[in-house]
Amino acid sequence: MSDLTNLISAAISAFSALDAHYQAANITQKTTLAASRNQAANAVIKLRDRQVAQDITINPADITKINALTAKVQNGAALQAGLTEFLDIVKNYVPV
Repeated sequence: MSDLTNLISAAISAFSALDAHYQAANITQKTTLAASRNQAANAVIKLRDRQVAQDITINPADITKINALTAKVQNGAALQAGLTEFLDIVKNYVPV
């Protein structure tokens, strides 16, 4: 698998974990975090679009960071911090 494929796979896993927490959040949290959640979802789509172009170099450390983020979120990390961290990593590869 290419580094881009690995990054996309890790991003999908991280987003899925974040989105599960988002879906379980109360209405106040959802209202506050809707824009960040939607931005993260769009970033995953943009990464998949970049896969077709294959014109970016992936930093393997970012794959490690996203995998670590997935583990943190699955272990109950704060949703807002997780969304922010996710977007900070992905913005290196696509506009968010």
